[in-house]
Amino acid sequence: LYFIDNQIWKKQPNIVYLEHKSCALMKQKFSKILSFQNGFTLIEMLVVISILGLFAAAVMANFAAQRGPRNLRIAQNELVTNIRKVQSQALASRNSSLSGKSVKYYVLQFDRANPSQYLIQAVASDLTLDTPVETINFPANIGISAESSLVLEQPVGASATKQDCVQITFALPFGTMYLDSTCQILTTIASSGGLAAVANSSLSILLTESVTGETRSVNINGVSGVITTP
Repeated sequence: LYFIDNQIWKKQPNIVYLEHKSCALMKQKFSKILSFQNGFTLIEMLVVISILGLFAAAVMANFAAQRGPRNLRIAQNELVTNIRKVQSQALASRNSSLSGKSVKYYVLQFDRANPSQYLIQAVASDLTLDTPVETINFPANIGISAESSLVLEQPVGASATKQDCVQITFALPFGTMYLDSTCQILTTIASSGGLAAVANSSLSILLTESVTGETRSVNINGVSGVITTP
């Protein structure tokens, strides 16, 4: 056994074998190239497609499960935003966008008879009620809860009572808040001491997502004007 120019020579009776190391490497590379050219089999492709399909189904199921709670949070945030917007309008002493008359009160009405929406109204200085300035619709499957949806304390600290309809009224120019469970704000304004009777109040509005049953609330303090989302 001896080496010449990086070649291995072996002598056996009447047989001489020559093997060069580079030949072995070339064979190995060539075999790898052939294996790459073979590609994927039909079964392998079906397995990959099946795995991708299962992954996509899991992602879609998770997205659908999160849609309801996400819409509920959106509805809660929009409700708080709209209440504060009406407060700001009361402080700004704007005229009605419908009649052009000067506004004396802005009103938000929540009614369990129409749980998927609420109204923003304006009472003009001549004590006429404009048609709804704006109708706000909740996102899909979101609405005022069928049970314990409108919980009113009147006065604050008294026993809470469930109401079918509540109007939140903001008086100009200071945005003083009144919570009226009769939903007859014109009658309440016209009656002697009517607004004073509904001034010291607090309200909790409960929203629910009909598919999951998840709920979120918005609490309104009619004395301080503070709005919280526990």
